[in-house]
Amino acid sequence: MMQGLIDSAGSFRSGNVGVFDGDNLIHAGTPARYVPTVMADLFSWLRTTEMHPLLSSCIFHYEFEFIHPFADGNGRTGRLWHTLLLSHWRPLPAWLPTESVILSRQQECYAALAASNTNGSSEQFVAFMLEIIRDALLPYAKPEDALSEKEQRTLEYFSRNPKGTIADLAQVLACSKRSTERLVSELRADGKLERQGSPRAGTWIVVSR
Repeated sequence: MMQGLIDSAGSFRSGNVGVFDGDNLIHAGTPARYVPTVMADLFSWLRTTEMHPLLSSCIFHYEFEFIHPFADGNGRTGRLWHTLLLSHWRPLPAWLPTESVILSRQQECYAALAASNTNGSSEQFVAFMLEIIRDALLPYAKPEDALSEKEQRTLEYFSRNPKGTIADLAQVLACSKRSTERLVSELRADGKLERQGSPRAGTWIVVSR
């Protein structure tokens, strides 16, 4: 990730570094001579921990930034590792704009890092990162009461065709009759669709769209 940007790309740093917000020192990285050892310890912990990946990935991210193992690029590398660890747990996080959300709240990220450093605990940083993951996911989350495309099309069909049949609806949806019957049954169970009259001569009533 840093090839061509710094001479020591891919190698642990040989000097001491710090995290700065402008001219303000947010955090001084682990002394260079200890970096190989503490990084080995960190990966050893990661391999053996039974902690939930949502938490262990956040803790790893914090510890990585605390150590600050490279001369430059630690922020982007830490964010990449976080996404990688989450994607090994579930495929979805690989596609979430988590890094963009972090960058949009960079001052809060610095504050969470500083607070964790001051308190000697990753708790504040972990809580912040869990919020970031949630905020990255929310635009793609489907509310519990949201209708699927086929549900919407079914309600629209019966709204226009109160005497429509399951067979005709199945053709409109390009579904099997059995799948269509199940879909209609679920909408009736949810109170979004009602049947009035006899099975043959009755009509469909759309209750909620």
